[in-house]
Amino acid sequence: VKALLGAGTKISYAADWTEYGAHVLGGGAEVRFPLDPVWGSPNVDFVGLDVYWPLSDWRDGPAHLDAQEAVSIYDRDYLARRHASGEAYDWYYASDADRIAQLRTPITDGAYGKPWVFRAKDIAGWWGNAHRERVGGVELAAATAWLPASKPIWFTEIGCPAIDRGANAPNFFVDAKSSSSGVPPFSRGARDDLMQARMLEATLTRYDASLPGFVAGANPVSGVYGGPMVDPARIHIWAWDARPYPAFPNQSSVWADSANWETGHWITGRIEGLPLDRLVAQILSDSGVPNVAAQLPQVTGFVDGYVLDRTLSARGALEPLCALYGFDGVISGGTIRFAGRAARPVRALAQADLVANKEGRYVELTRAQESELPHELATSFVDAEHDYRTANVYSRRIEGFSRRQSHGEFSAVLRRAQAQQLMDVWLQDLWIARETIQFSVRPSLMDLEIGDAVTLSVAGVQRQFLIQKITDAGERRISARAIEPTLFDRPLPTLARIPALPPRLSGPPRILVLDLALSRDTPETLQYVAGFADPWNGGLAIWRQNGGTYDLVRLLERPALIGDTQTTLGPGPTGRIDYASSVTVRFASGAPASVSDVEMLNGKTACAVRGTDGAWEVFSFGRADLVADKTYTLSRLLRGLGGEDMLANRSVAAGAPLVLLDSAVVPLASGLGSMGTTTRLRIGPAERDYTDAAYVEVLGTVSAKALKPYAPVRAVTQRSAAGVTIRFLRCGRLASDAWEPLDIPLGEDAEAYDIEVYGGAVLKRTLTGASPQVLYASADELADFGAAQSSLSLKIYQKSAAAGRGFPLTVSLPVT
Repeated sequence: VKALLGAGTKISYAADWTEYGAHVLGGGAEVRFPLDPVWGSPNVDFVGLDVYWPLSDWRDGPAHLDAQEAVSIYDRDYLARRHASGEAYDWYYASDADRIAQLRTPITDGAYGKPWVFRAKDIAGWWGNAHRERVGGVELAAATAWLPASKPIWFTEIGCPAIDRGANAPNFFVDAKSSSSGVPPFSRGARDDLMQARMLEATLTRYDASLPGFVAGANPVSGVYGGPMVDPARIHIWAWDARPYPAFPNQSSVWADSANWETGHWITGRIEGLPLDRLVAQILSDSGVPNVAAQLPQVTGFVDGYVLDRTLSARGALEPLCALYGFDGVISGGTIRFAGRAARPVRALAQADLVANKEGRYVELTRAQESELPHELATSFVDAEHDYRTANVYSRRIEGFSRRQSHGEFSAVLRRAQAQQLMDVWLQDLWIARETIQFSVRPSLMDLEIGDAVTLSVAGVQRQFLIQKITDAGERRISARAIEPTLFDRPLPTLARIPALPPRLSGPPRILVLDLALSRDTPETLQYVAGFADPWNGGLAIWRQNGGTYDLVRLLERPALIGDTQTTLGPGPTGRIDYASSVTVRFASGAPASVSDVEMLNGKTACAVRGTDGAWEVFSFGRADLVADKTYTLSRLLRGLGGEDMLANRSVAAGAPLVLLDSAVVPLASGLGSMGTTTRLRIGPAERDYTDAAYVEVLGTVSAKALKPYAPVRAVTQRSAAGVTIRFLRCGRLASDAWEPLDIPLGEDAEAYDIEVYGGAVLKRTLTGASPQVLYASADELADFGAAQSSLSLKIYQKSAAAGRGFPLTVSLPVT
């Protein structure tokens, strides 16, 4: 690998934290270091560890052993210390039964006094000492290939699942499809973003000397390479997912592992949030109050966001958080300190600490009336999981006589489950606080302060209270409220995540390029384009190739109404409404509508349908009847519009494209300069580059159809001594709809016609003329046919200086 990647590439092996060091057999009689040939190799640049060792052994209630060491599992100093203490360092559990009973077996080494050999978490001992293997209980004289402190340690992975008590076993994960799925010991299985944040913070603080809270000596410096044991720049967190949040995990129809994210190792979607104590410290700092982050170990909670929409004092900004998360701020020694209501009692008060009142009573317990307490709490918040919309949660007591309701609004950004838990805890805490107690203590207990929790025996039961008021007058008179610390140590409720539909992304659009015989605008439009995409995201851009690059020529701002015929459109009459014919069309989107005859004649429902010959027939419809999903039958047709009336004589098979010729169909090429040119176009979503895969490429040649004169009509023939006179009526393609003028405009530079005379399929002669009356001379007829004809087969063209012959009138006429 080194030879392939080069000497400058750092190479190592990512070892699990249970395998990097000693392999112990026979109860310690045989000790091997199987990876030392790897770590000692000159081609291996660092020691790679996947660190998922346990940092806690937290359980329910206050009686377990770790509760004697820390206030809560979220104590960052406690978690940081546990990198070099606790399970897999000081002790281990010999069995599952021992774990349940917390029977901890010390890790010792009586033979050689090297307990680091057996401590999986003692990387400092492993890194800083020579390694000698043991066989039959006897240590070998020769050391392994590892040289002490010779290479840095990289944490190739660290991580913690966002699950309740995840620090008990960070390697556990929940995945219903995996045989290794499980929750950490004593975890209640609920999501816990704070647990993940705290453990990652503790790990970084433990090994990065630049971070506040780093303990000198925790990451020793090598005398060999001059750097720290663990390279703090090489601590890699598992897992930051490349899939974008919140599309993952919300779009469960796209990713099958979406459900695993809820309590998984992903920091994506969580790292944007903040532990509550850091938020409080930031608010105080922004308000000019000295940073008190070090004094907030008992304030626990996780906030996805907090909105301060106006100028507020520190108190105004903090009070909503105090109420929501259940903590209090008090003045102590001239500074502010904060304490949660789950804090450990600072003192257990005995009767000897109390002073009786005049009636001889030591305590006075008062309970508020139920009618003064809320039966239901409701709050609105910003929903972090659903586009930051305003949402509401409710908490209601099942029992009791109170009917009071209380509603609040919080500018905190929360998840629904988190908001529900906070409301449930808040309501129960209000009811617990209905009990208040007053008592006096001896003056020597000056260390008691407001905000301290104390325990006190009431009616023979040890109760916990939070001091709210102290009056010093000879004796210390204290008022306190009841608290229940376990109330604040409850897992989040399990609420099903509402799946989100994946966004509708535009793929390659459907594009139709149309050469129509319609004359629009000046100069005349020679080619049109229609496009459709679903969804329609801001229009379609049209790029035209210009040498080696493309130029943006225009934007399709509206989707065209495009469909495909489901039935055959047979031949039909022209010049009048066809009541017999119809065609059924399925549209991709949108809906055609029935119109009046006047609207139809004005072109409101003009459509174009393409036959297998590539030509587009233009027709209008009067009725559009819905017959199936997105499918309409078009009837009362006006066929052969726009000059190519001969197209009405053909049949168009099912499956032909059809487009409504409204303003969504836009000009693509116009003017004589574009006639006959071939262009390469790329058309696709306007918000993307023309090289994107969502673009389609179209190659089109501009025809002269729009410049061709229309076919003449009403042709007749009449024989005379000079020959056969052919008369007809010209049609105009420009400004020819008015009835008032004596004649329609010519529309061409000069009036000119070609008349082709056929004998069967053979062209006999071409006549020319400058008016709609041309003589077929008798001598020419005799030369062509050898005798006078009783009928003639003709094709009559009006000619244009720009486009040449127009559309033909093809007739077979009797000679009268």
